[in-house]
Amino acid sequence: FITTQAKLYSLIRQVCLQGLPNAQDIAEQIIKSGELVSFLKDETFIKQDDTDQFVYFLLAGEVGLVVNGSTLPYGRKEGETVGELSAVQHIHKRLASVTALDDIVAIQMSYYDFNIILGTHPLMFKNLFVDSAKRLQQRNTLIRASNPKPVLFLISSVESIPIIDELLLELRYSDIDVVPWNAKSTFTAGSFTL
Repeated sequence: FITTQAKLYSLIRQVCLQGLPNAQDIAEQIIKSGELVSFLKDETFIKQDDTDQFVYFLLAGEVGLVVNGSTLPYGRKEGETVGELSAVQHIHKRLASVTALDDIVAIQMSYYDFNIILGTHPLMFKNLFVDSAKRLQQRNTLIRASNPKPVLFLISSVESIPIIDELLLELRYSDIDVVPWNAKSTFTAGSFTL
């Protein structure tokens, strides 16, 4: 990635430049405005809640994402950007930590230069929005749908079955699924570890 031609080739393959008629011109602007940087494996170069505003165009390698201490089951790789949200909406803190999963080569760009390029190439903005929508869909696969109707699970001993029966009567018209668990044969005392 020393030559300008190698940087240019890698940048043209960026998701945010795909299908743009002037992708090469934009890539040349990114090279001119940005700085070639590298990060070693396991190096964290974006930290959640930090206020820096650099955008990284990943040219080689893959990164992992950590949000609120949880590692996401997907990352980002060469051809993708990281950090663009804080550059577009520069008053917000970083939303995730980004760590190199292997050695990384990227072009780092300030939010100021990034926004100048976006302002002169609005189709690039559209590509970023399309990519952001895909990332939101990816994130949404991690969020389980809530129950449309709450479930109330009632457990009782045999001696308290009349109380459960009374609760079932009181809740019969509520918008709650009530599940009693009081079968005599379910388990005997001491036969299961609780």
